[in-house]
Amino acid sequence: MTHLSQDHTDLASQSEIRCATCFLRQSGFCGALLDARSRLPIRQDSRTTGAGETICFEGDPSEYVCILCHGWAVRSKQIADGRRQILSVLLPGEMFSSMMIFEENISFSVQAVTDVLVTRFNRADVKSALMIGPAVLHAVADVCITELREADQLLICLGRCNAEERMARFFLSLSRRLNSHRVNHHQRRHRFPLRQQDLADIMGLTPIHINRVIGRFRRAKYIEMSSGYLTIINKAALERICRCQFKDRGLAKIL
Repeated sequence: MTHLSQDHTDLASQSEIRCATCFLRQSGFCGALLDARSRLPIRQDSRTTGAGETICFEGDPSEYVCILCHGWAVRSKQIADGRRQILSVLLPGEMFSSMMIFEENISFSVQAVTDVLVTRFNRADVKSALMIGPAVLHAVADVCITELREADQLLICLGRCNAEERMARFFLSLSRRLNSHRVNHHQRRHRFPLRQQDLADIMGLTPIHINRVIGRFRRAKYIEMSSGYLTIINKAALERICRCQFKDRGLAKIL
């Protein structure tokens, strides 16, 4: 894990934040694990990584269960010809993946999109915590279910959705997650540090195609993207695009 330079003093100082006073403690896994400390010692530390650096590499030993505390990151796999498929965008309060608990070696890489702060829990201690009560087990099960649901949706999008449907679904899903994670207080305007290459690697498209779709969405006044922010202008229009593919309104609501 690459450490931040001295120029990043504001973020580096956050490594001293106590988990007990962090608002992200309210998230299921963090809260359950920290509550389990009254019965079992759980070792942890914090690490900072600069934007653009790799936090962990595919194939590394799975020694820790990592939670993103600050910033944005992406979880990805690289195929033989060098191309990258982004599997998920990680936001504050989210576990990198539940697979880190159960696999001996990490099966993906994680890159920092912005400067990030990561809390690492000792993997062996987390596995022990699963045995002492239902709270941690249920929290991990929730993470597993969420990951499986998101993987199913990604498979549908890559296999059956056109570029506009993929983009509309991504913007709506990301906006919902940002609001639920309390990353910001604006329901429609969000910090957005992802590049067009990142979007291309998420959606299986080229950056040129991504640029064209964003241009169409801007001209139609569905969204605005400028100065590192995304604004959802016409949420209903994006939802209509999604429902062209997802006929079940119940499914469309979770996007």
